[in-house]
Amino acid sequence: MIFEMFTNVLTKLRRVLCKSTNPPCPSKPSKKAHNENQRFSNVLCNRSGQMEMIGLVIIVILITLGLLFITIFAVSGDGGRKIFTQKGIASSTMSALMKTTVEDCDEPLLSLEKDLLDECAQNYEFIQSSSGYSCEGKNSCDYLNDKINELLEDTLASRGYKYQFESELIELGSKETKTIVGPITNKGGCPFGRGNREPSGPFYLSAGGRQVRSQLFICG
Repeated sequence: MIFEMFTNVLTKLRRVLCKSTNPPCPSKPSKKAHNENQRFSNVLCNRSGQMEMIGLVIIVILITLGLLFITIFAVSGDGGRKIFTQKGIASSTMSALMKTTVEDCDEPLLSLEKDLLDECAQNYEFIQSSSGYSCEGKNSCDYLNDKINELLEDTLASRGYKYQFESELIELGSKETKTIVGPITNKGGCPFGRGNREPSGPFYLSAGGRQVRSQLFICG
C-alpha cells in the first residue's frame, strides 16, 4: 500500500518535472528587444526552471523520508503494542488485587489491602504470635502470600504470563525496605534488568506510621 502510493506520487512529480524543464521562455530574440535584455531574460527563465526542479527534488526527498519512518514504525508496532499491553494488564490486575475482598477469615468481607495487608504491615515482627485476623487458620501475612499466589495463578499464569509480585515495608525516615509479601513469581519471575519488565506502578498504603509499597511486574 505504501509503495503503491509512493509510485503514484513519483509518477505525478515526473510529469511536472518534465514540464518544468521546458519553461515557456522565448527561444528567438524579439525583433524589438535589445540583445542584452533578451539574454538577461533567458538567464532568468533558466534559473526559474532550475529552482522549480530543486524544489521538486526536495519534495521527493521529504516524501521518501516520511514513508521510510512510516515503514519503520509499522514494522516495530507489534513490539510496542506488546509492551503497552503488558503494562496495562499489570496495572489492571494489581488494581483488582488490592480491591479484592475475601470471606475466608474470622471476620466477613475483609479487603486484601486495607484490612489484611495493613494488619500484616503493622504487626509483621510479631505476626506469628499476635495476628489480628485468622484466615483459614493462617495469620494475615501467610494468608496474603497464599491467596495472592492463587489469584495470580488463576489469571496471569493460566495465560502463560511471567510475573512477579511483592509488597515491601518501608519505615518512615528510612530507605531500607523489607519484603513482607512475596516475591510471588511464575516462570522465574521478572528480576531487575530483565528485558520487557513492565510494572503496574507502585501501590502505596499507610499502615500505622509505616508505608507499604506493592507492585506487580509482567515480563516477556
